[in-house]
Amino acid sequence: MAGFVHTDVQQSLLWELNLVMRHYFHQNIDEIMNELHCQSKCVENTTKPDVILKTIHHSGILYQRSDKIISQLRNAVARYANGTYGWCSQCGGEIPSTQLLHTPTSYLCPDCIQNRFASVYMRDNVH
Repeated sequence: MAGFVHTDVQQSLLWELNLVMRHYFHQNIDEIMNELHCQSKCVENTTKPDVILKTIHHSGILYQRSDKIISQLRNAVARYANGTYGWCSQCGGEIPSTQLLHTPTSYLCPDCIQNRFASVYMRDNVH
């Protein structure tokens, strides 16, 4: 009977993770699509080559961002499949559920995120 309960809990968690990731994906893709739409309107209203080139460059960046989001989601699903979703990949500590609800692709706990930013800051600002 305990295995059945475990399976129910696991199915429930998978369902919730699916919903949160769908929301995260759609929110980010909607932002990207809105930006692309605004850029296409900008290009329609100009004949300036520099504006058109900047818009094309920015569109490429937005497409790279969407690829990155998809890759992050795939990695999160892989972590779920191997039982490491919700655990920090650096220290092994638990990632708070509030953080996972906000950013379901999180793979670092708040302490490790802070340590990473601090080390990057120190590296970039040492004279």
